[in-house]
Amino acid sequence: MSEHALLGWQKRLICNLVSYYKDSQHFHLNYDKDGWHLIKSSSPKLIQIVARNHYIEQVDKLPVTDRKALNSLLKLRKQKHSAERYSTQIRAQDESTSILNSWLFDIKAEGSLVVIPESVLIAISESNSSITLVNNEYYLAQRNQVIYSVARFGLVNSPERFANTVGISFDTVSEIDSERSLLTRMVESIFPFLKRSVSSFIQPQGLLAYQAYFKKAAVLSAIACVSYLALSSAYLVAKKEYLQAELSGNQSNINQALSTFSEYEKNQGRVENWQAVMQDVPKVSPNLLLLDSVRDKARIESLQYKGDRFVIRGESSNAIAVLESLSEFGWVLDPKFDFPVRSYQGKEEFVISYTIPVSTYKAEYQPINERSGGDHG
Repeated sequence: MSEHALLGWQKRLICNLVSYYKDSQHFHLNYDKDGWHLIKSSSPKLIQIVARNHYIEQVDKLPVTDRKALNSLLKLRKQKHSAERYSTQIRAQDESTSILNSWLFDIKAEGSLVVIPESVLIAISESNSSITLVNNEYYLAQRNQVIYSVARFGLVNSPERFANTVGISFDTVSEIDSERSLLTRMVESIFPFLKRSVSSFIQPQGLLAYQAYFKKAAVLSAIACVSYLALSSAYLVAKKEYLQAELSGNQSNINQALSTFSEYEKNQGRVENWQAVMQDVPKVSPNLLLLDSVRDKARIESLQYKGDRFVIRGESSNAIAVLESLSEFGWVLDPKFDFPVRSYQGKEEFVISYTIPVSTYKAEYQPINERSGGDHG
């Protein structure tokens, strides 16, 4: 959001609700035809921006990513600084590490409900590969939402040395070289900040300074506005947590679907392999005609396919008649007894084998006599 895009009511809110603390002095923000400028004041407003030299900024890496564990650590930190003006915020996470920014404010920068470090506002519009020199006083950079800022003095007197100090690389260097440029940069970021991060910078001690003014309609409206923004921010955080929990809950279903798909691919591969193997294997269906032709002559015990021959085992009162019936089919080749016929209790046990050439699959499956018009009895 550029300064020129601010609506009239937004400018009035900033003038009425936002102050700036620098050089141990409170200032109110004012807007006129010449732009934004500061007016000295004896007291802060509901929202206070604090200059860089009035707070300690720190970057901490914690080997924790679990939300409950992180919340416990943040709670302990806030309890440790309960008598001070302190804020902390999770700025980035990877698989095993959480990176925090924390700010410990000058005790004199009190009296406001929301206290904002100026580096946080400047960083909102900072690119991920640049370094900015602010009023020749300190260097600032933002990498993956983590804010780094170091005063320009002593050995840290160039962008290169600043980058080496905080462990980052950079492509470009920019500069904020006047108070008006700094104010403009901060004002442009106030509303994006309130929408995203205000809940991390609320100071409960600031409520005490406003007890005498709570009856005033303007202050109540201001608190309602900040509360709305805080609730909006909390809602977005809660929504994110809900979606993450829902995703985690669905992870087992996703894993099951992936496992099923993997099993399907394996089975499909097996089927394709078997199809390739069975392409040249003779079809068994013609044998149904053969079995039907001998059912009144024999009792068939089994039909098998061994090597390249079909093998019929059974018993009959006349095994030769069975062999002759098979021979009547022109597409049955080389029918023969594989073993001598055994007679037992008036029955003859036989094993007959034959082949069906692949080239004859499309032939008409009928005996020779029927295809030639003869009558077989």
